[in-house]
Amino acid sequence: MADSTPRRFTEAVAADAAQPDDTLSTSSSSTSTLTSSLHDAPSTDYYSSMSQQQLQPQPQRRSSGPLPPIELKGYKFFDSLTGAEFVVRGMDYYPRPNVGPLNHNSLDLYTEAHRHIWERDIPFLQQLNVNAIRLYAVDPDQNHDAFMCALQHAGIYVIVALARDCPTCAVTRQSSPDCYPPELKLQGQRVIQAFAKYSNTLAFSAGNEVNHFTPVGAGGQWNAPCQKKFLRDMREYLSSCVAAAVPGLRSIPIGLVSADDEREALALYYNCQDDPNDPYQRAEWYGLNAYVFCDGKAQTYDDALGFQLLDASFESYHYSIPVLLTEFGCLSETFPDVGDDYKSQRNFLQAQWLLDQGNTLRRHFAGGFVFEYSLERENANQPFPYFQTHGPQNYGIGYFAPDRCDDVNVTCTYHPTPSFYALQRAYHVDIANLTFQSDFEPEPNRQQASTCPSDYPPLNAFDWSKVDDTPNLQCPQVVPQPHSSMRHQHHQDGGFHSFCFGSLSSSSSSPSSSSSPSFWFWESWVATALLIVGIVGISALVLVAIWRRKNSWAGRAGGMDSPPTSTLVVRKPSSSHVTEVSSYNTMASSASDDDQYYSNDETTGLIPKNRN
Repeated sequence: MADSTPRRFTEAVAADAAQPDDTLSTSSSSTSTLTSSLHDAPSTDYYSSMSQQQLQPQPQRRSSGPLPPIELKGYKFFDSLTGAEFVVRGMDYYPRPNVGPLNHNSLDLYTEAHRHIWERDIPFLQQLNVNAIRLYAVDPDQNHDAFMCALQHAGIYVIVALARDCPTCAVTRQSSPDCYPPELKLQGQRVIQAFAKYSNTLAFSAGNEVNHFTPVGAGGQWNAPCQKKFLRDMREYLSSCVAAAVPGLRSIPIGLVSADDEREALALYYNCQDDPNDPYQRAEWYGLNAYVFCDGKAQTYDDALGFQLLDASFESYHYSIPVLLTEFGCLSETFPDVGDDYKSQRNFLQAQWLLDQGNTLRRHFAGGFVFEYSLERENANQPFPYFQTHGPQNYGIGYFAPDRCDDVNVTCTYHPTPSFYALQRAYHVDIANLTFQSDFEPEPNRQQASTCPSDYPPLNAFDWSKVDDTPNLQCPQVVPQPHSSMRHQHHQDGGFHSFCFGSLSSSSSSPSSSSSPSFWFWESWVATALLIVGIVGISALVLVAIWRRKNSWAGRAGGMDSPPTSTLVVRKPSSSHVTEVSSYNTMASSASDDDQYYSNDETTGLIPKNRN
């Protein structure tokens, strides 16, 4: 029986690990956590931390200066500044603590109120060389400036979910068209307004695995039209606001994520256009949660039959938009144990294959997101330490301690498992033979929309009046102004605008979590108005004083009494600008947190439940 206290990784290994970049200021506790959680290195070198030299950032990754927006051309992402192909080295990020009020699905843990959580984790994401994370849910009424700017300083982009876990905030389990509640339309538009201002918003996701919300035997046709209609509406809304030339607002690709069921039908459906006059029906990118390759003994791509089949599938689709593996990294007992404490540790060779130009995966996939950053205690049906046996809890590449930490009263510290270091090595593989946007031309058979599956009805087969009769939110007049420590600045080299600028070293320099972006917008206008009134008032008083003195001198010279005192009243002009704000209650009780796991025909591993 192994000792109940797990071995960790030596301080000597931690000393070799690169410290967070100077441009990201974090608390001393965050840095000490990074160091103290890496001790007692395992015997297998592959599962140990890399040296300082090995941890040098990849050319694509920036840690100083504003991050340029990522653009689409055909089925690839490109850096808008350098023109280089952007290959996603991603992480599914949901830092759910072990117990307490934050131990639930789909909470927004990315606000100022939870700074101690994400500020702790960003240095670990940097150590992995992650360049993008995926968020499963956000509350658009909260302020995310500090979080997004900290990620920008760390060189990390974000895919943001437009839906969230509440009865009317996502596509429901009803059949089409009732599975698209009108409130979801407004939820998505508010998320777009809140996150379109950040240059490191990589993309928006209109849904996650809604094909798991269907009755047995119903198929994707049950609610896929709702998902497609919602995506279509969000694309049209963002496009209309961009066309209105809202300052600082840019076009951001909108796609969705499917579970790996009915692979061909769903992939083709979301890239097809049944109405030739409606260009918004197609997704701009497609995500697949694919838990394939579960043979831990496979050491080469040629041995990974699940990945080869996945690759062959998309080769046959002639797909014309980028595809991301939005969750990957299945579990299997065939992966090696590391010491006595860590069972079935994933080697993440599949992450290397996604980045490697030597096989065909780079032709069909723009990268992927490993599932997931932290082990979820709710999935472990055993007492702490719950990673000493094989099970669904092992999706996390690190765990939180102590056992009863809640990140409210008891702070959680993050401890990497050996799988963390395996992924670290995979994500530091040199990405060779990058394509440049100016040189890239999509393959001739990958330039058109897909053909719609015959058993999926067109969108106009349904009555969408409940959604269509719900008025859109007004496009913002201007992108909300940030806090004074995060200014909107023009990047002289690239010509784009960065929302983030200045120091993020303390919470006092960041906006309150209760402040919405519109608050900072109106704050800037009020401050400007007060400044103008003050200048006018002071100027008027000075002129009155000069006039009185001049007349006083004239009166004395002529033997007259001084003129009566004159009073100047300066009135603040009333605002004639009225903004309508549509709001509704998106806060509802969370759905059941009982995680279910599914089998996949191509894997013997475990597949996690939809996080919506």
